[in-house]
Amino acid sequence: MTEPSYLHTTRTAYDTVAVAYAERFSTALESKPLDRAMLAAFAELVHAAGAGPVADLGCGPGYATAHLRSFGLTAFGLDLSPTMIALARQAPHPGLRFDEGSMTALDLPDGALSGILARYSIIHTPPEKLPITFAEFHRVLAPAGHLLLAFQAGDEPGHPAQAFDHKVSLVYRWSPDRVADLLRQAGLGEVARLLREPDEDERFQQAHILARKPESWQSRYFYRPLADDEKVPRKQRHTARRVFQRLVEEEGAQVAESTVRAFVARTRAETSGGRSVTILQTHVPGAEAEVDFGEFRVWVAGTWVRLWMFVMRLSFSGRAVHVAYGSQAAESFLDGHVRAFDRLGGVSGRIRYDNLKPAVVKVLLGRERLENQRFVLLPARDRRRARERRSRRRSRPVPPPPSPGQPSPTSVSPSAPRSPH
Repeated sequence: MTEPSYLHTTRTAYDTVAVAYAERFSTALESKPLDRAMLAAFAELVHAAGAGPVADLGCGPGYATAHLRSFGLTAFGLDLSPTMIALARQAPHPGLRFDEGSMTALDLPDGALSGILARYSIIHTPPEKLPITFAEFHRVLAPAGHLLLAFQAGDEPGHPAQAFDHKVSLVYRWSPDRVADLLRQAGLGEVARLLREPDEDERFQQAHILARKPESWQSRYFYRPLADDEKVPRKQRHTARRVFQRLVEEEGAQVAESTVRAFVARTRAETSGGRSVTILQTHVPGAEAEVDFGEFRVWVAGTWVRLWMFVMRLSFSGRAVHVAYGSQAAESFLDGHVRAFDRLGGVSGRIRYDNLKPAVVKVLLGRERLENQRFVLLPARDRRRARERRSRRRSRPVPPPPSPGQPSPTSVSPSAPRSPH
């Protein structure tokens, strides 16, 4: 297989400057207490997870590899540059192993590592290649294994990766949010991050991200739908049941739905930083309905289209009406009510709204709102129509009972029109 050109360029560049690089950076960690703190946290987490082998990928002359060993970890180094590896082996690092290789294709079995350190190792990777690298990290990490990244941080939110000239070769600065997103897509959940200001010898902010590979089946399956949720509106994200369905249908996972629900709840509580509270509710038939009018996206003719979904749901039975609209205008909001009342056959005693913006003309003090007059009159109109329908049903003549031996007449009621979805 032909080697990607950026790997050849990076190897050649570091072979050229290896000696000067080793002289300059061999004691770099001594003046960076925050960097050392992240390494210490990484080492403690690796120990807690079983203290298996740890790889320092892009180890250079090996100073970070030796620092990892000072925490009692079984560490080894790997670098693309053979000259760097030769210098690491010559340095006073007795008992440490250093190998030549690429972090994009590691010569390691699946799940072989308890930890990976990639300290400024991803900075030469082109943006389109970084997901491949993170997928390889995920492959070789054991369940509950940890990854620590360090890189120059980008400062333009609209540009997830920014190229800049480096003393060795072309380098990319990365948005920490974008890196965390790519890690999630690869199945690695963010644990912590550090963003520090540049030291005197640095031009940019420096980012550190600590990530973790989940355990057992969670590692293989769960983070795929979770990563999908990062790209869609909040109301279109996965429920715990939908996560379970996708695991079974798409991945063939053999797991109980209760296990998935518990894991989803725990994970969301951890990532949101808060606690979830469950309050049991009871509802009287026909007494209450719930309305929501939120954004969602659909794939139409090769492109993503933004639409809005009107939903009315009866609280007791759970019966619901869904109508999709091209805008969130008041006309769409009112039309959704008309269609839902017609479909459900009446108006409930009370309607709770999650998003009443299309019906509000002006926000007043506190919880007071000046509502659109057409919206105010809408429930009265439909209650009147419901009473008329009930009156017509009561006024219908009752057919006589069938004579003995005659079959009972069969009444066929036409199906109610379906609201568009």
